[in-house]
Amino acid sequence: MGLFLLLRKWGFAPQSVIVLTKNIIYLPTIWQTCLYLSQCSTSGIRRSRLQVHHLLKVDINMVATLCPYTTSSLADIAAVNEEHILPVALGAPKSFFVLASAAENSRMNELIDAPAINDPLLRFIAMSQGVVSRSGPVSSKHRGSIVDTGEEIAAVFHSGGFNMKFVKPVDVDESTSIIKTVRGFGEEVSKHAEKIKANYAKKGIAIEIEEGGSLINPEVNVPLVGDMGLIRQELIKIAYLMTVRVFGDDAISSVSGEIYRKAMFAKSDLDLDETGLKGNAFHTPPPFLPRTKRNENALTCFRAGDAIVSGVNLFDTFTGFFVTPSTGFRASEAAGEVVLIDAQIGTMKSRPFSDYFAELDSKGPLSFG
Repeated sequence: MGLFLLLRKWGFAPQSVIVLTKNIIYLPTIWQTCLYLSQCSTSGIRRSRLQVHHLLKVDINMVATLCPYTTSSLADIAAVNEEHILPVALGAPKSFFVLASAAENSRMNELIDAPAINDPLLRFIAMSQGVVSRSGPVSSKHRGSIVDTGEEIAAVFHSGGFNMKFVKPVDVDESTSIIKTVRGFGEEVSKHAEKIKANYAKKGIAIEIEEGGSLINPEVNVPLVGDMGLIRQELIKIAYLMTVRVFGDDAISSVSGEIYRKAMFAKSDLDLDETGLKGNAFHTPPPFLPRTKRNENALTCFRAGDAIVSGVNLFDTFTGFFVTPSTGFRASEAAGEVVLIDAQIGTMKSRPFSDYFAELDSKGPLSFG
């Protein structure tokens, strides 16, 4: 069954196939490509299908000799290093990278990657799926408060549970500069008080620890805040680097590359519109892009006529689907790749886009499988 017919079956009206939202445009050539691939796999024309597969295997992972950020030849750059397509802190294998200027890699990390992977919401999702970064299991830090008293707390969530501390754990007597109150959770407060008592004793000051009050099972307010604009920047950056992985220098030196390099820094919807990038973020992706489990990330990139399509799905929670012109691309029609990453253990699977798409059927969106 062709993709267009599947969309009709799932309730997509023809007019909504062309423009689904303000920023996402499904170009007709995408549907033509999808129909062509599905016809090859369902009408018994096995020779045509094999020809498509052969072309894809030739085109996938074209060599990149240019820096994806400066567009200069890598051979002319003094220091070059590995730029991970997906940050390791989001579960990517260390081997999932393209080469880039070390200076630009550092700059991109400072401006986009580091802020994004430290975003409280994105980091909480990564933590909840057991992602392990270079420094160990990912944890998520948040500020909150005790509802009854308004006292500020710092909460750290990790794969084994969570810990909380008071931001201001002690009160000091202004007249004597001696600590008069210690706050904490559980045994932590007693240990902290004893440590303070020992420190004062070294100074020749004797203090007594009196029995304090306590709140039994206090209600705690810990907001989970995310900067969706920042996360969108990260999605666009990942989508761009995926085009570089698949199409090499063509993705860098083309109009598509120019659009992505501007779009990565767009902070508002208006700024993004002005770059010319088509697509959307945080909406349900098209049915021909893979669904994932909560511990997985999926990246998809392929050529569809006069469009280059690049999709990102992080933890089946944060999604982006972007379309740029294929002007200047030498890859054949439908050349592309689908990558599935198990974020818990940092492993990946890869397959040609047509192999994946040929299995699309009336059951709806596919898992990578």
